Amino acid sequence: MEDLDSLYTSENLDDIKRFYQMFKNREELVTWMKNRPSAKIETVVIKGESEKVAAVIPTAYPHDERVKNLIKSLHRYLIILSVSSGKYFNFARSVNEGVMRALELDAKWIIISNDDVIIKSKFSLGKLPDDVYSIFIYGKGEPNVVCKFNFLIHFLEVMDRQKYSVFRKFRINYFTTLKSPLSSAICRKMYEVKNIKFVGPFFIVNSCFVKNNGNKLFDPVYINGVEDFDFLTTVLKKGKIITIKADVEDLGGATLQNTSARVWRNYANYAYFNYKIEHNELVVPKLKLDGSKELEEI
Repeated sequence: MEDLDSLYTSENLDDIKRFYQMFKNREELVTWMKNRPSAKIETVVIKGESEKVAAVIPTAYPHDERVKNLIKSLHRYLIILSVSSGKYFNFARSVNEGVMRALELDAKWIIISNDDVIIKSKFSLGKLPDDVYSIFIYGKGEPNVVCKFNFLIHFLEVMDRQKYSVFRKFRINYFTTLKSPLSSAICRKMYEVKNIKFVGPFFIVNSCFVKNNGNKLFDPVYINGVEDFDFLTTVLKKGKIITIKADVEDLGGATLQNTSARVWRNYANYAYFNYKIEHNELVVPKLKLDGSKELEEI
């Protein structure tokens, strides 16, 4: 039998497509994901002026110039580098390790930042409201939606038969995407988030949310994808969200790379996302969140 990890982590698209052929159904795939080994994770703590706010930065390259610049931009806060690399690198697990360290150090608020984020101007947080669970960066752009495919998804078979076969085999009915005429045609919107610059690359979370969520922020079963929308889905259901203005840019996959191979690897995460919804482990709310209406000056 071929090594599943070698197929999954390959940059050869045919290998990744063959990976999905190795499973009989979604349950087998999810079991493999749950049992997948974890890379070694080391946390490095850099003291700041205020230790009530901690910034967790998962990275494979702690000495990279981007990371050094990010540390400078956030220098007034407690910095926690969550360092891990290799084929078993897992963003969700790296974040959770850093968040656990932040809780141990009694941080009240925790910034989660990709290592390929650039903060272009002075970043300073004022008094944060206690009743808020999460804070996102305000920004214009196409709304993000979580939607459920309708019968028109069958037209995907004409456009991309291999992709459609994976969606059908692993019962991927719910999906996250940017709102567009195509997405509006082939799927029914469950919730929509607009005027939020991005979901996963940079946001702030109240430590109370983490403590009420079993002391973890992300579900560690996800493999470098969709964990952010899982988190957003949960926080939309459980608590209040606000947005703030900040000059923050995301380089968009500079570390993990946005390739066709990565897109195909992410289908496993969507299979797990749907597994959780079907098993009532994740409840998708029906709502609209407009970041411009939640904007606060802090």
